[in-house]
Amino acid sequence: MQLVPESLTFVIAGKWNKYILTLDWVAKNIFTEDQINVEFSMEPDLPFRYHKGFIRFIPTNSNVTFQALNTEKQTLDDIQKKSKDLISLLDKTPIMAFGVNVSYKEDSPSPDLLNLFNLSDNLDEEYSILKSDIMRTIRINDRTVLNLSLSLMENTDVIMKCNFHTETKTVKEYLEYFEENEDVFYKYYNKSKEILKNAYNLIVQEEDAGNEM
Repeated sequence: MQLVPESLTFVIAGKWNKYILTLDWVAKNIFTEDQINVEFSMEPDLPFRYHKGFIRFIPTNSNVTFQALNTEKQTLDDIQKKSKDLISLLDKTPIMAFGVNVSYKEDSPSPDLLNLFNLSDNLDEEYSILKSDIMRTIRINDRTVLNLSLSLMENTDVIMKCNFHTETKTVKEYLEYFEENEDVFYKYYNKSKEILKNAYNLIVQEEDAGNEM
Protein backbone atom coordinates (compact mmCIF):
# COMPACT_ATOMS: atom_id res chain seq x y z
CA MET A 1 0.00 0.00 0.00
CA GLN A 2 1.33 3.42 -0.96
CA LEU A 3 0.47 6.88 0.26
CA VAL A 4 -1.32 8.84 -2.47
CA PRO A 5 0.92 11.86 -3.23
CA GLU A 6 -0.24 15.18 -1.75
CA SER A 7 -3.24 13.55 -0.05
CA LEU A 8 -2.09 14.25 3.52
CA THR A 9 -3.95 17.42 4.49
CA PHE A 10 -5.19 19.39 7.47
CA VAL A 11 -8.41 21.29 6.65
CA ILE A 12 -10.32 23.90 8.66
CA ALA A 13 -13.92 24.36 7.52
CA GLY A 14 -15.51 27.75 7.99
CA LYS A 15 -16.49 31.00 6.30
CA TRP A 16 -13.15 32.40 5.21
CA ASN A 17 -12.43 35.73 3.58
CA LYS A 18 -9.86 34.56 1.06
CA TYR A 19 -9.22 38.17 0.02
CA ILE A 20 -7.47 38.73 3.34
CA LEU A 21 -5.25 35.73 2.65
CA THR A 22 -3.05 37.45 0.08
CA LEU A 23 0.47 36.42 -0.85
CA ASP A 24 2.04 39.06 1.40
CA TRP A 25 -0.27 38.35 4.34
CA VAL A 26 0.25 34.58 4.16
CA ALA A 27 4.03 34.96 3.80
CA LYS A 28 4.28 37.26 6.83
CA ASN A 29 1.71 35.73 9.15
CA ILE A 30 1.59 32.03 8.30
CA PHE A 31 5.04 31.20 6.99
CA THR A 32 6.84 34.09 8.78
CA GLU A 33 8.94 34.60 5.66
CA ASP A 34 9.60 37.59 3.45
CA GLN A 35 9.06 35.51 0.31
CA ILE A 36 7.15 32.33 -0.45
CA ASN A 37 6.12 30.60 -3.66
CA VAL A 38 2.69 30.90 -5.24
CA GLU A 39 1.02 28.71 -7.86
CA PHE A 40 -1.62 30.13 -10.21
CA SER A 41 -4.09 27.95 -12.05
CA MET A 42 -5.19 28.52 -15.62
CA GLU A 43 -8.72 27.72 -14.40
CA PRO A 44 -10.29 30.97 -13.11
CA ASP A 45 -12.25 29.34 -10.26
CA LEU A 46 -9.34 27.44 -8.71
CA PRO A 47 -7.61 29.04 -5.70
CA PHE A 48 -4.03 30.25 -5.40
CA ARG A 49 -1.70 27.77 -3.72
CA TYR A 50 1.06 29.15 -1.51
CA HIS A 51 4.01 27.03 -0.46
CA LYS A 52 7.34 27.07 1.28
CA GLY A 53 9.47 24.11 2.29
CA PHE A 54 7.30 21.05 2.77
CA ILE A 55 4.00 22.90 3.35
CA ARG A 56 1.40 24.12 0.88
CA PHE A 57 -1.47 26.43 1.94
CA ILE A 58 -4.68 26.63 -0.11
CA PRO A 59 -7.45 29.08 0.94
CA THR A 60 -11.04 29.08 -0.33
CA ASN A 61 -14.24 30.66 0.95
CA SER A 62 -15.39 27.43 2.62
CA ASN A 63 -12.12 26.08 4.01
CA VAL A 64 -8.40 26.49 4.27
CA THR A 65 -6.15 23.52 3.55
CA PHE A 66 -2.63 22.85 4.76
CA GLN A 67 -1.05 20.20 2.56
CA ALA A 68 1.92 18.24 3.87
CA LEU A 69 4.50 17.49 1.19
CA ASN A 70 6.18 14.88 3.35
CA THR A 71 5.15 12.78 6.35
CA GLU A 72 7.80 13.90 8.85
CA LYS A 73 6.54 14.70 12.34
CA GLN A 74 8.25 18.09 12.22
CA THR A 75 6.25 19.04 9.11
CA LEU A 76 2.92 17.87 10.56
CA ASP A 77 3.56 19.59 13.90
CA ASP A 78 4.52 22.80 12.07
CA ILE A 79 1.24 22.69 10.11
CA GLN A 80 -0.71 22.27 13.34
CA LYS A 81 1.09 25.28 14.85
CA LYS A 82 0.44 27.36 11.72
CA SER A 83 -3.27 26.48 11.93
CA LYS A 84 -3.39 27.82 15.49
CA ASP A 85 -1.56 30.98 14.43
CA LEU A 86 -4.06 31.49 11.61
CA ILE A 87 -7.07 31.00 13.86
CA SER A 88 -5.63 33.33 16.50
CA LEU A 89 -5.01 36.09 13.97
CA LEU A 90 -8.39 35.76 12.24
CA ASP A 91 -10.36 35.16 15.42
CA LYS A 92 -13.61 36.58 14.03
CA THR A 93 -13.82 33.89 11.34
CA PRO A 94 -16.79 31.52 11.80
CA ILE A 95 -15.39 27.99 11.88
CA MET A 96 -17.19 24.66 12.06
CA ALA A 97 -14.70 21.79 12.18
CA PHE A 98 -11.27 20.59 11.23
CA GLY A 99 -10.28 17.43 9.43
CA VAL A 100 -7.20 15.30 8.91
CA ASN A 101 -7.27 13.59 5.51
CA VAL A 102 -5.06 10.97 3.94
CA SER A 103 -5.44 8.51 1.06
CA TYR A 104 -3.66 5.30 0.14
CA LYS A 105 -3.55 3.02 -2.90
CA GLU A 106 -3.12 -0.74 -3.03
CA ASP A 107 -2.26 -1.80 -6.58
CA SER A 108 -1.88 -5.51 -5.74
CA PRO A 109 -4.87 -6.23 -3.52
CA SER A 110 -5.05 -9.58 -1.78
CA PRO A 111 -7.94 -11.99 -2.42
CA ASP A 112 -9.24 -11.20 1.07
CA LEU A 113 -9.35 -7.48 0.29
CA LEU A 114 -11.06 -8.05 -3.08
CA ASN A 115 -13.62 -10.35 -1.46
CA LEU A 116 -14.90 -7.41 0.57
CA PHE A 117 -16.37 -6.04 -2.66
CA ASN A 118 -18.14 -9.23 -3.73
CA LEU A 119 -21.87 -8.67 -4.16
CA SER A 120 -24.56 -11.11 -5.14
CA ASP A 121 -26.35 -8.79 -7.61
CA ASN A 122 -24.65 -10.35 -10.68
CA LEU A 123 -24.34 -6.98 -12.36
CA ASP A 124 -20.78 -7.77 -13.40
CA GLU A 125 -22.12 -10.54 -15.65
CA GLU A 126 -23.84 -8.03 -17.90
CA TYR A 127 -22.09 -4.73 -17.24
CA SER A 128 -18.63 -3.35 -16.65
CA ILE A 129 -18.38 -2.13 -13.05
CA LEU A 130 -16.33 1.06 -13.04
CA LYS A 131 -16.06 1.40 -9.26
CA SER A 132 -17.39 -0.20 -6.09
CA ASP A 133 -17.35 1.62 -2.74
CA ILE A 134 -17.45 0.60 0.89
CA MET A 135 -18.06 3.43 3.37
CA ARG A 136 -17.83 3.40 7.16
CA THR A 137 -18.26 6.10 9.80
CA ILE A 138 -16.35 5.12 12.92
CA ARG A 139 -16.40 6.77 16.34
CA ILE A 140 -12.76 7.42 17.35
CA ASN A 141 -13.47 9.33 20.56
CA ASP A 142 -16.11 11.66 21.99
CA ARG A 143 -15.06 14.46 19.62
CA THR A 144 -13.88 12.75 16.44
CA VAL A 145 -15.28 10.38 13.83
CA LEU A 146 -13.41 8.67 11.03
CA ASN A 147 -15.09 8.66 7.62
CA LEU A 148 -13.42 5.72 5.90
CA SER A 149 -13.99 4.71 2.29
CA LEU A 150 -12.55 1.85 0.26
CA SER A 151 -12.99 1.97 -3.50
CA LEU A 152 -12.32 -0.86 -5.93
CA MET A 153 -11.43 0.66 -9.28
CA GLU A 154 -11.95 -0.88 -12.72
CA ASN A 155 -8.22 -1.71 -12.94
CA THR A 156 -8.51 -3.55 -9.55
CA ASP A 157 -6.58 -0.88 -7.62
CA VAL A 158 -8.11 -0.27 -4.20
CA ILE A 159 -8.15 3.32 -2.89
CA MET A 160 -8.52 3.94 0.85
CA LYS A 161 -9.56 7.44 1.98
CA CYS A 162 -9.49 8.48 5.63
CA ASN A 163 -11.13 11.65 6.97
CA PHE A 164 -10.83 12.29 10.71
CA HIS A 165 -13.53 14.88 11.39
CA THR A 166 -13.63 16.91 14.61
CA GLU A 167 -16.22 19.61 15.29
CA THR A 168 -14.88 22.83 16.79
CA LYS A 169 -17.64 25.40 16.36
CA THR A 170 -15.85 28.47 17.70
CA VAL A 171 -12.34 29.90 17.64
CA LYS A 172 -12.18 29.56 21.43
CA GLU A 173 -13.17 25.89 21.21
CA TYR A 174 -10.58 25.27 18.50
CA LEU A 175 -7.74 26.84 20.44
CA GLU A 176 -8.74 25.08 23.67
CA TYR A 177 -8.83 21.75 21.86
CA PHE A 178 -5.23 22.14 20.72
CA GLU A 179 -4.13 23.30 24.15
CA GLU A 180 -5.42 20.00 25.51
CA ASN A 181 -4.32 17.75 22.61
CA GLU A 182 -0.80 17.60 21.20
CA ASP A 183 0.46 16.20 17.90
CA VAL A 184 -3.09 15.75 16.57
CA PHE A 185 -2.16 15.80 12.87
CA TYR A 186 0.69 13.35 13.38
CA LYS A 187 -1.35 11.06 15.65
CA TYR A 188 -4.27 10.79 13.23
CA TYR A 189 -1.93 10.14 10.31
CA ASN A 190 -0.49 7.22 12.28
CA LYS A 191 -3.97 6.17 13.41
CA SER A 192 -4.99 5.79 9.76
CA LYS A 193 -2.13 3.36 9.16
CA GLU A 194 -2.93 1.46 12.34
CA ILE A 195 -6.61 1.03 11.44
CA LEU A 196 -5.89 -0.15 7.90
CA LYS A 197 -3.29 -2.59 9.15
CA ASN A 198 -5.51 -4.04 11.87
CA ALA A 199 -8.70 -4.16 9.80
CA TYR A 200 -7.38 -5.15 6.36
CA ASN A 201 -3.76 -6.24 6.90
CA LEU A 202 -2.53 -3.32 4.79
CA ILE A 203 0.91 -1.87 5.48
CA VAL A 204 2.26 1.37 4.05
CA GLN A 205 5.45 1.05 2.06
CA GLU A 206 8.32 3.23 3.26
CA GLU A 207 7.57 6.83 2.37
CA ASP A 208 10.23 9.10 0.94
CA ALA A 209 11.08 12.50 2.43
CA GLY A 210 9.12 14.44 -0.17
CA ASN A 211 10.24 17.39 -2.24
CA GLU A 212 11.01 20.70 -0.59
CA MET A 213 9.73 23.78 -2.40
